[in-house]
Amino acid sequence: GLTVWTDDSIYASDFTGPQRPEIRKFSQTGELIDRLVVNGVYSLGDIDIAENGDIAFGTAHGFVGYTNARLDSFSHVQASQGSGDAYTFVALVPPIPEPRSGVLVAAGGLGLLSTLRRRR
Repeated sequence: GLTVWTDDSIYASDFTGPQRPEIRKFSQTGELIDRLVVNGVYSLGDIDIAENGDIAFGTAHGFVGYTNARLDSFSHVQASQGSGDAYTFVALVPPIPEPRSGVLVAAGGLGLLSTLRRRR
């Protein structure tokens, strides 16, 4: 899998063999900057990066992993009992901002005023 961060760096999940699955970071010109060996999982597939640099990756055996743009370390969990033929796909979705309490109070006040005016 491939994903591009806001600084135009490119992250690739690479399966170079059963003992060396890696996430690689490249510059926008294709120069290898860094790599992270992801021990304990096999067949890296999908990868996604959020604006804040959080990285998620999926594998062919139902694992989902997490690291960051610095590729310092990683953690993973088995999300499903996937077979080697079915990849786990990942997507990091930005949170939907909630309205501020002041906006809610103002909207409620306008609704109350509207109701009071109709009753008169």
